Amino acid sequence: MGATMKTFLGQVLAVFLGTTLLLALIVLVLLAGTAEEPTEPPKHSVLVVDCGLGIADRPTDPEIGDLLGGSTGAGIALHEAVSAIRAAAEDDRIASLLLLPQGAGVGFASNQELRAALHAFRETGKPCRTWADSLDEKSYHLASATGEIWLQPFSVLEFDGIGEEVLYWKDFFDSLGVRINVIRAGKFKSAFENFVRGTMSPAEREQTESWLSDLYGTVLQDVATSRQQSAEELQAKFLEHPILPATKAVASGLADRRAWFDELLDVLGQESPDKDGFSQIRLEDWIRLLNEEKANDSDEGVVAVVFAEGEIYDGFGESGIAGDSLALKLREIRQDDSVDAVVLRVNSPGGSASASETILREVLLLKESGKPVVVSMGDVAASGGYWISTLASEIWVQPNTITGSIGVISLLPDLSSLASNLGIHPEQVASNPGVLSNSWLLPPDPRLHEIHQQHVDVIYEAFLDRVARGRKLPIERVAEIAQGRVWSGRKAVELGLADGLGDLSHALNRAASLAQLEPGWIPRWPEEELDPFLDFLNTLLAGESEDLASLPIVDFLRKSQAWLPRLGARNNIYARMPMSLRVFHSLGRGNPLKRACTRGVSGAVKGCRKRARRTLR
Repeated sequence: MGATMKTFLGQVLAVFLGTTLLLALIVLVLLAGTAEEPTEPPKHSVLVVDCGLGIADRPTDPEIGDLLGGSTGAGIALHEAVSAIRAAAEDDRIASLLLLPQGAGVGFASNQELRAALHAFRETGKPCRTWADSLDEKSYHLASATGEIWLQPFSVLEFDGIGEEVLYWKDFFDSLGVRINVIRAGKFKSAFENFVRGTMSPAEREQTESWLSDLYGTVLQDVATSRQQSAEELQAKFLEHPILPATKAVASGLADRRAWFDELLDVLGQESPDKDGFSQIRLEDWIRLLNEEKANDSDEGVVAVVFAEGEIYDGFGESGIAGDSLALKLREIRQDDSVDAVVLRVNSPGGSASASETILREVLLLKESGKPVVVSMGDVAASGGYWISTLASEIWVQPNTITGSIGVISLLPDLSSLASNLGIHPEQVASNPGVLSNSWLLPPDPRLHEIHQQHVDVIYEAFLDRVARGRKLPIERVAEIAQGRVWSGRKAVELGLADGLGDLSHALNRAASLAQLEPGWIPRWPEEELDPFLDFLNTLLAGESEDLASLPIVDFLRKSQAWLPRLGARNNIYARMPMSLRVFHSLGRGNPLKRACTRGVSGAVKGCRKRARRTLR
């Protein structure tokens, strides 16, 4: 290589490195500029709970695709939000609470925990309000726990029921020449049925109607209790007017006042003893402040909290539930003498059967080591999510937790017709004439189908055994209530699949009690590290993603992704609930008045409004 070429390549490399370092420096400066230190709030402050910031079991980084699709991840851990609201109820520095429920990403079961905290604040007599420019079933379920609901005058309240939308792919696959062979154990084990059917099976419809009815009934009763009406009266109002403008919502006793946001600010200012206006603190800042004030150690004992959230798969990994990674985490806790008990928080539709068993093995060893393991189920803890819970010391659920789905399934894709249509003709040479071909490009060997069925049946029997042992139920009874059927949390308690109704804090108290810890024990939460670049990108895209999310193609791709689970389990055996579980809770799809008025409004304006709500003054 000549000297001239070396000089040129050196200059290119120098420019590349210089540009990269400059961009990195800009990002760091911007991130440092946006970082905020929590400040001590003066007395009579308003605690602002903005659900648009994202509340989930644990903070999560959004993927770039999520950001473009309108999702911004979750910035606030559910347990911290609940604890902070409860602490605010007893803290003289907080005079009132304002809930901004739009963008609530938590499920109905997680809503229960937030509702309980809001009720606790409300019972102190401090003002506890909601202000919203639209409400659907999920956000209204949460808002009803506050003492007052204020609606923007042009807003609507939608409560037309909750439902499930399923995409069935068989005809599409047929047109491509693709065939999916599903091998299952359990009458109701309907995962992947939308790959092999053009319509919903009677068994899937039966179980879906059952748990949806339980879920809706719980939500309706919660709202009715909070609004001091009967569930029957409330249901009659919603059947007559599934989408109510703010005027009718107030007249029907479903909301308390129509008011513009500036009118709300005026009221908050009048309640403040400071003549210059009211003081406020955001929930995320209040959480940081409380964390700084907490003690880090306790001589009375430690209860470790472990999150199992997402699909279960084999091996190691950071996203979802990697079986070996979670097993290692549980093993480290077992060997940690400073930990006395464990709460396993499960939010998972299941996945790999082998990975589920790997995790369950460590749960069993933890319990046998003398450290109680209490499972707290969140919004969904079914199939593999239930498998990893079966041998725990106790299982606690919310009434509208989705659980059960005790069944096993396997897939044998057949792309032979597609390959033939594309002119692809696979040929195989093997050492033995009877070798079983596992190629997706050849029709599956009938003997392979039979072997997979036998394997699925064996795994299913093992699943039933784990449930029978853990729940102390006769195996015949377990076989009767299993069959891959999905149950609500309330029904799971009735069937003996869970010990009772309780939230995460209840599970923590139970774990401490089983470990015979003295008052003063502390929970140990896992440390969460969010990707600063994705957080920065999230900030850049704030306000723009709302427009992208409304595009039909983006909506279709997001729905499609929900029906396509993480594949690749060892031996292709899955303990997974119906992947079609994607509850929609608003048939109206947003405020029709707002849609009519804001078509064509620039994303920049929407973004300004969205960001402005983060700060009231």
